[in-house]
Amino acid sequence: MRKKIAIVAGCVALAGAAAYAFKEPVLIRLSAGSLPGDRRLILMSPFRDREPEKVARLFLSELKTNRCRELLLQAGHTTGDVEAFCAKEGSLAPDQFDLINRKSSGSMTHLQYIWRMARRTDFAGLCELSVQRRGSSWVVTDYSRAY
Repeated sequence: MRKKIAIVAGCVALAGAAAYAFKEPVLIRLSAGSLPGDRRLILMSPFRDREPEKVARLFLSELKTNRCRELLLQAGHTTGDVEAFCAKEGSLAPDQFDLINRKSSGSMTHLQYIWRMARRTDFAGLCELSVQRRGSSWVVTDYSRAY
C-alpha cells in the first residue's frame, strides 16, 4: 500500500512540475548576491517560446552597428536621447549577454540580461528589454541599460 501511495504522489508531483514548466519561462533562479555581476544559477523552461529571446539578441547585437539610431527610435526612445545613447553604445559595446530573468504576460515579455565586455572581464552591467508580439512577429518596444 505504501508503495502505491509513493508512486501516486510521485506522479502527481511530476505532473505538477510539468505544468509549471509549461507555464513559467524561468523554473529556478538562485543568486550568490544582489549585484548584476554576482554568480547565478538560472534554469529556464525547455518548453518556453524562444522567439522573444531571439529578437532581443538580434536587437542587442545590432546596436553596435550603424542601425543604433533606427533601433532605439523603434524601441520608443525620444530623438534627443538617441544620439547620446548611441554614442555610449558605440564606445561601451558589450560582447556578451547572459539572460538572467524573463517574465511574460500576455503578448509582452520582459527580459533582463547581464552584459560583459571582453576588454575588461570584471566589468558587467544590467540591461532590460521589453518585447511585444505584434501579429505574427515580435518587436522590441523598450530598452534600457545601466552603464
